[in-house]
Amino acid sequence: MMFMVPRCWSVAALAIGLGAVLPARSAGPQEVASAAHIPAAWTPREVHVVYSDFCDPTYEQVKRVLLQLGARPSDLNVSELHCPAPNGAASIDATFSVLVPIDPEAKNAAGAPVDAHWQTVELKGSCIFLFYMTRKVLPLFSARNVKRIPWDFCGKYHFGLRADILMPSPAPPGASQ
Repeated sequence: MMFMVPRCWSVAALAIGLGAVLPARSAGPQEVASAAHIPAAWTPREVHVVYSDFCDPTYEQVKRVLLQLGARPSDLNVSELHCPAPNGAASIDATFSVLVPIDPEAKNAAGAPVDAHWQTVELKGSCIFLFYMTRKVLPLFSARNVKRIPWDFCGKYHFGLRADILMPSPAPPGASQ
């Protein structure tokens, strides 16, 4: 006996599949302004990345991913001091700050409170590198709704991760910078 899949199910599956690879719509300024604002504080982080590639491309990729995930540019320090590692791989150290929600009860703020919001971020590039960075670096950031894109889609479209990341909210109009 052969099982027939209704055409509407095929269309639904295709739509779901395409949703996994098409870029997310960016929120407009009005949507960001109306989004829930979350009190957060910058928190220092560090990571050591060893990746089997040349130093210069790995250095640039690590820096790009950290910035895309919301690392504060003013104190981002990516160093290839140990590059190449004894095994010939790229060995990169990075220190940076990320936004962490302030728990009003625990008063865990290490610095001045920052107005933040959740923003959808999509990482594109080498699937193997994105898989590695997702496992090694993403846990250092405040993230939710993390969706790793299946290997077959990543291989075809070089799109490997979608997640909501806590990012600083834009200053209101007329506020001093």
